[in-house]
Amino acid sequence: MKYMDVIANAIMLQNVVDLTDVLHEMRSEGFEITAEQLRSLSPYMRENILRFGKRSINMDEMPDPLRPKPLSVAA
Repeated sequence: MKYMDVIANAIMLQNVVDLTDVLHEMRSEGFEITAEQLRSLSPYMRENILRFGKRSINMDEMPDPLRPKPLSVAA
């Protein structure tokens, strides 16, 4: 596996974690989240992508452990 593949996968995973956290927060605030709405979301950037990137990586800072939570979705 190449280094840039690992970085890209880590960025995509963090996007999914952030998106899931926001959805849980919205749900706790009373918003109804439907499957149709979720289908229109994407964790991948589609605009303003920096081709060669400008990323700073702090190897001393450990991320929080993943704690997946089920998200109830209205039909």
